[in-house]
Amino acid sequence: MQIEEHKSPTTAFAYRYAVERHVIPRLVNPRVRELTVGAIHRFLRTVAEHHRYSTAKMCRSVLSGMCGLAARHDAFDRNPVRDVGPLSSGEGRGQPRALTAAEARQLRALLTYDDKAVERDLPDFVAMMLATGLRIGECAALNRTNVDLESETVAIRATVIRIQGQGLTLKPTKTSAGMRTLALPSWCVEMLRTRYDQDPHNGSAKVTPVFPAVMGGLRDPRTPKPT
Repeated sequence: MQIEEHKSPTTAFAYRYAVERHVIPRLVNPRVRELTVGAIHRFLRTVAEHHRYSTAKMCRSVLSGMCGLAARHDAFDRNPVRDVGPLSSGEGRGQPRALTAAEARQLRALLTYDDKAVERDLPDFVAMMLATGLRIGECAALNRTNVDLESETVAIRATVIRIQGQGLTLKPTKTSAGMRTLALPSWCVEMLRTRYDQDPHNGSAKVTPVFPAVMGGLRDPRTPKPT
């Protein structure tokens, strides 16, 4: 599938992932006449039930673009996705909820006892997300210039994304909602101070990530596919 050039790298990656992960495996080489309104609706319902409502919405957007392209080349007389009924946000594997304070403490404790999690530097990384509510990519993008331990704040200015053919890169935050400064709880400040004190470089490279990958550099916000 050709992703439109005006799409952001993040959107293009999400569209491509939806096609490779959901559309192609479940709609294997369908003939044009087989892509009926009913078939598409059943497909989207299946995605919502086995994954998430947001995933089904993404698949719907991708299919609409693909069918719209086919319609413009006269393979369809209309875009069948437009006639698919709306998906309810109640469909799927359940609604998200916030962890309770006890669950958050338990999660942090479990991570500290997991050798693989410690090896991958997950206890502090997850603690930072629990303290701030940051997305994985935003937390991975933090460097020391973003963190002010004196004022106990962190400035969110970018997120880590993967661009096919280029690798990991920083995408600057452009919206006022995304660009924000957050207060840090005292326990998170102490965690960061301890982390800095244990850093052999001790802040000599302030633009390096606060939570780098195990081998250095940016941490990948997405779980790699098994090989």
